Amino acid sequence: MSETNRITLDWDNISLRDAMQRLNTVLGVARLNKDLYYSHTECWNSPSGKGFHIIMHLKKWITYKTQLKFRKEWQDCTKRLKFSKRDLKKGYNPDVLFTHKKIKGKWREEKWT
Repeated sequence: MSETNRITLDWDNISLRDAMQRLNTVLGVARLNKDLYYSHTECWNSPSGKGFHIIMHLKKWITYKTQLKFRKEWQDCTKRLKFSKRDLKKGYNPDVLFTHKKIKGKWREEKWT
């Protein structure tokens, strides 16, 4: 498990307007890099309701190391990046994006944006 064909981002505490501006920048960069050509992108409201989950489906496979580089560059959650780097070193899947979260005793799930 050393490659993936997607890049996932977790943007916390960001408005829809700011998230869409950031996403447009990300997609613009991806269009200029032949290794990042993508087939489609999904945008979900995160389970907390305070941010967004982005899933970019790539047409080519990239290494997890490359994925982590772009996640950092594109402002993925810093805690998530820290755990992903740790997981990669241990041989685990470093690309975990939670779709459910327990908030004040209740389970919430991400919503399509």
